[in-house]
Amino acid sequence: MRKNIPRREFVVSTVAGISAVAVAGCAQTGSEGTADEESPSTDDNGTSLEEEPSVPEDASVSLSVPIADELSGLYSPCMAFFEAKNFTVEEAGEVNEGAGHFHVLIDTDPVEPGETIPNNDQHLHFGDGSERGVLDLEPGEHELTLQMGDGEHTAIALTDTQSVTVEGSGDISLDAPQDGDVFSTEDTITFEPVIENFLIEEAGKVSQNSGHYHLLVNTDPVDTGTVIPSDDQHIHFGDGTEMPEVDANELGTGNHELIIQVANGTHEAYPLATAPITITIEE
Repeated sequence: MRKNIPRREFVVSTVAGISAVAVAGCAQTGSEGTADEESPSTDDNGTSLEEEPSVPEDASVSLSVPIADELSGLYSPCMAFFEAKNFTVEEAGEVNEGAGHFHVLIDTDPVEPGETIPNNDQHLHFGDGSERGVLDLEPGEHELTLQMGDGEHTAIALTDTQSVTVEGSGDISLDAPQDGDVFSTEDTITFEPVIENFLIEEAGKVSQNSGHYHLLVNTDPVDTGTVIPSDDQHIHFGDGTEMPEVDANELGTGNHELIIQVANGTHEAYPLATAPITITIEE
């Protein structure tokens, strides 16, 4: 069974059976007006109107959610790739002409230019300037819209909409070792993960429905989209091995809670992790 992954506010969202994850979501912050600021324009009914950000005539954005050649269709979690032409992609914060960051809208209409893009289950923000993101979608058909917003998340009239069909979900379990197993410091521990609807490959490039294993030692799974650290508690198997091994003496004597988690080619975590097991290492 797939283990639940800790969620970060504005990063992982679930709505109407849909879950989606931004590589780096951003919390929206507003600025209060001051006495010397100009009053916003209003319509005939006195309703405040937002100024629509200008867009270069030749600017465009495109969304790509490819299907892995080795699989029969698209499976979740999946990678979405973003591209902007004649428009600068930058982090949220400052508002600069001809610049902004990406948002992915799930099964909802684009936001009217000039309005603030919400930060909720159906509107995912990539405020760090990312040009890709991990999406965790339920099986079925989905309409995805890539929309650009400026540094203050004001919607820009640059969108691209794609329909995708998710055939199923990836899943990972662990055949060996088993919970409660005991090893000596002289043993080599071989892990036997069983993964479905997902491909294991070397680290280096980001491919659809593909990644490599990481061993987590006495720590929780890494938030989806976050880069998995490389330290004593996060051991990487970037060579693409399907049966990772670790020397027991590297873990040290005592009880250890272990989890195998999958990440993409640049170590950004997927919500694919085994249920934790506890093993004991003795002298």
